[in-house]
This record gives sequence, structure tokens and C-alpha cells, in this order.
Amino acid sequence: MQTVLIVDDDEETRTVLQASLAKADFSAFAVASGEEAVRVCRAQRIDVVLLDIWMPEKDGLETLMEIRRGAGDAKIIAMSGGGKLGSMHPLTFASKLGAKRTLTKPFTHQELLSAISETFGAEPPRV
Repeated sequence: MQTVLIVDDDEETRTVLQASLAKADFSAFAVASGEEAVRVCRAQRIDVVLLDIWMPEKDGLETLMEIRRGAGDAKIIAMSGGGKLGSMHPLTFASKLGAKRTLTKPFTHQELLSAISETFGAEPPRV
């Protein structure tokens, strides 16, 4: 069973994503900050990190870089509801920093499952 870590400062988003992934038979748990995500990735094996870009204190891009620098080998899927970093969309920037896939919020359950499956080169489950 693949383990997915959901990182989002919005409690409702964490709850919905965790329920959606559990329904698809993933082992999913959630944290509210980039700092917590880095700690979890250092402490245990995580297959996929579903990472929000816009978070207070440590944003998703900073978290992505820190995970890539030695907090595990999880595949990262960056997600964002919008905004810009200068002239570049944050999801484009996340891809350049090593995110395997990106998702624009809001996204469907099937888009989520497809993104996770694509990070492993597998067919997405149909739920």
C-alpha cells in the first residue's frame, strides 16, 4: 500500500483529500505545515507528498526543496489554487524544482488518483 502525505494549511482540504485517498485504498495522513512535512519525511517512508504551494511560514516551494535535499525520496505532487511568483506560475516553478506532477485546485477525485498513479507509471484506479 502506498503512503501519501497531504500537506496543506487548510483543515477542510486535508480532511477531504485524506478521505478521498482512503476511499481509493491509499494509506493517507495529513499535516498542516511544511515544517511538519519535512519532519515526517525524515522519520518514515513516504511514497508521495501532496504538497500545497501557498502556506504560511514555510511555503510549499521551500518545503519541496528541503525534502529534495535529504528528507526522503518521496515523489512530490505540487498543488495550488492560483497566484504568481513574479511572471512564473507557482506550479511551473514547482516542476522546475522537482515536483513530478502538479494539480490546479480545485481538482476532481479522478484527477488526484491519476496524478498519483502517473508518478509511478501506473494506471489510475477507478473509484
